[in-house]
Amino acid sequence: MKLRIGIIMAFSLLVFGIFSDGFFSGEQFPKEEGVALSAPEGRRNRPPNLKRVSIIPKNPDIHSVLAVQTEVEDPDLDAVTFRYRWTLNRKLVSEEATLSLNQFKQGNSVSVEVIPYDGKIEGASKQADHVLIQNNPPIISGIIIEPETPHAGERIQAKVNSSDADGDMVFYSYRWTINGQDVEGNDNKELRPGLVRSADRITVVVTPGDSFSEGAPKASKIITVKNNPPKILSRPPSGLNEEWFEYQMVSEDPDQDTVSYFLQAGPSGMSIDSETGRLSWKVAPLPEGRMEIAVGVKDGKGGLGEQRFTIQTKQ
Repeated sequence: MKLRIGIIMAFSLLVFGIFSDGFFSGEQFPKEEGVALSAPEGRRNRPPNLKRVSIIPKNPDIHSVLAVQTEVEDPDLDAVTFRYRWTLNRKLVSEEATLSLNQFKQGNSVSVEVIPYDGKIEGASKQADHVLIQNNPPIISGIIIEPETPHAGERIQAKVNSSDADGDMVFYSYRWTINGQDVEGNDNKELRPGLVRSADRITVVVTPGDSFSEGAPKASKIITVKNNPPKILSRPPSGLNEEWFEYQMVSEDPDQDTVSYFLQAGPSGMSIDSETGRLSWKVAPLPEGRMEIAVGVKDGKGGLGEQRFTIQTKQ
């Protein structure tokens, strides 16, 4: 009888130990290998912890769609989701996961507050650093100076082709140069006609800009003002006396350039005043036959006017 009672008590203690080991520890079923379990029953759930929050891209423009990069840990290995609160200049504008900027303007400040959630409790929120909506400055694709071969005193203007990715209105500033020297007081698209002289080499540098920033400057190709040669208007005398020959040359330069005169061919002793155009020759002794004379006028820019005539001495 005593032996039977002892066996029954030992069996009862064994059964109680098996059940109490799992029941009181809160683990009624064994863990499966490789499966993360949430907090055991009876243990308090711990909230997720956001370690880092950042906005991408870091330098957006109005064509960008902003997203969030996060680094989070959950002590209980729970799956974590997020809530978002996007702000524009500190005003709430969206609670979506991403934010399109096509409805906003350059220079606006954007941030996002992220709140983690493990399915049971929210963790502490974290604010991302602000990003500024960047401006895309306008770009010049080409500059044309018209007319391409101007005359002295003619009105010259620059025509500019450009684009702005943001659709902003584009403004221009102009810097004209003549023969490598900046033209002061002429910062618009037209170059004053009084500044344009023959044979000048002209170019313009144009800088585009919108309401937010300037674009890269661009230079036009160099154009050269057409040079019109001077013309001799006078006619030489037909006669020749025995002592002196004189011929006062008269010329005209369409570009109003300063001209000078020169003797190209003539008898010994004949000379010309380069400034006044006075051709003179002291006739002594009087030669016989025909004498070929060649004179000319030049503007110093490659323009020439020539005249040839013959003196026939009387026998």
